[in-house]
Amino acid sequence: MGMWLRGMRPKTLPASVAPVAIGAAAGWESLRGLEVCPAIYPRPDYCDSNADLLGVLESRFWVMTLLCALVALFLQIAVNLANDYADGVRGVDAGRGAQGGGAAPARLVASGVPPKRVLLAAGVAAALACLCGCAVVAVTGHWWLLLAGACCVLAGWFYTGGRRPYGYAGLGELAVFVFFGLVAVLGAEYVVSDGVSVAGWFGAVYAGVFSCVLLMVNNLRDLDGDRRHGKRTLAVRMGGPVARWFLTFVYCVAALSVVAIVVGRMAVALVHWSGVACGYEAADGGVRCAPIPPTGDEWVPGILGFVLLALAVVMVRALLRRDYGRALPLASLTLLLYAVIFVSLMPSVVDALTPLP
Repeated sequence: MGMWLRGMRPKTLPASVAPVAIGAAAGWESLRGLEVCPAIYPRPDYCDSNADLLGVLESRFWVMTLLCALVALFLQIAVNLANDYADGVRGVDAGRGAQGGGAAPARLVASGVPPKRVLLAAGVAAALACLCGCAVVAVTGHWWLLLAGACCVLAGWFYTGGRRPYGYAGLGELAVFVFFGLVAVLGAEYVVSDGVSVAGWFGAVYAGVFSCVLLMVNNLRDLDGDRRHGKRTLAVRMGGPVARWFLTFVYCVAALSVVAIVVGRMAVALVHWSGVACGYEAADGGVRCAPIPPTGDEWVPGILGFVLLALAVVMVRALLRRDYGRALPLASLTLLLYAVIFVSLMPSVVDALTPLP
């Protein structure tokens, strides 16, 4: 059982759940926009239709979010197992072990598990993902989502499967950005809110970048074995030193830009609270300057931003030391922390999660 659990590569599973959380948060924020109705007479017709749509979407929000998370999770497990199968039968995983230096853990096929069993397990995981996806389609009525789901399954298989897997040609990061960033986030948002937003696109791009970081750390760890067996990942094509510095640069830009956004919001809140910048209110027949107190909308993301900054320092240190065994869980943790920060930036989500006094 332990071997099978390791074969599912739990360190990579945040790449499936975190984008769904980001998309669901963006979708919940979009739903709040349906409540807006101008106070004019006569009441616009779209206000009633928006209210009806809001009731339907809210009633199934958590069910759809859970189903999307299960689709993503089962697909990720299926991809990991299919990757294990394809690399195993090609001999790419031969010699991998979990001994020292952050080396790649032994895979199922390379450890002696019959390849047909690994392929069967991948098929079961993919079937479960399809079952959950069909439930989403049946509830929402968006039948075109079947085509999107089929593309996800095919992309997962041809990453290392088939006669010419694109993962062997250095296109893995592009596919991860598209499917674990854009498709996962915007797909989840569309399912729960019947639309996509600017916030959703913002979250999707960052989720895609951090997912690519996760994959490239994995590929840097497997660099020598992939090069020997003709698996020309982006890391192999760029070469170890260049790939490591490129990855460090991309990671720093993405992480530090998120830190700058959330810490900047907290700094503005502190300025307001200090009275340097303030609002005005009526007092004794005139107006007076009243400090604007900060709220959880600024404090929580700001504190999480400092946590992300500390995590980024440890991550960069691991990359520069070529300690990819440590960098891999740190990359997963970065993606999860970004998802939490994104959720905390959505005011309506914060209000919904904050208990009433």
